[in-house]
Amino acid sequence: MDFQLASPAGATGTISLNSAGTQATITLDVASATFSAFPGPGSSELFTSVQYSATVGVFSSATVISQLAPGSGTVSGLLNGTPFTSLPAVANLTCALSGGTGQCGVAFGPGSFTAGSQNWLHTFNVTVSTATPEPSALALLALGLAGLALRRR
Repeated sequence: MDFQLASPAGATGTISLNSAGTQATITLDVASATFSAFPGPGSSELFTSVQYSATVGVFSSATVISQLAPGSGTVSGLLNGTPFTSLPAVANLTCALSGGTGQCGVAFGPGSFTAGSQNWLHTFNVTVSTATPEPSALALLALGLAGLALRRR
């Protein structure tokens, strides 16, 4: 059964670059996200207190951050009140930046992101603001709207 995000879920956290601009560290927190069965009837799934983290190799410039190869991360929290921890693949970190703001996307899963005996794919599309415009010191803050295409396979 597949699931889709029932409504937008807010995320907070950071995407920061090392001083060389070659490695991005991702930390995201989602307080609550509900997923509805798709298509049709079925039970909903509720993720709460979820923390996503990863470190991936990237190419970066003043206007672009792009992941170079698949990475791995950690996702932990509660699914329907039951604690879980998973070590999913992390892919497709891409950011477009301009004048102190931008848009980033990143995916955690599928296949290796398991919670509640199911494989999940959580894809984020977030608005970011930059602490400084230089790629070597870039810290992307105030991650907003999360969860563009979150689903279970």
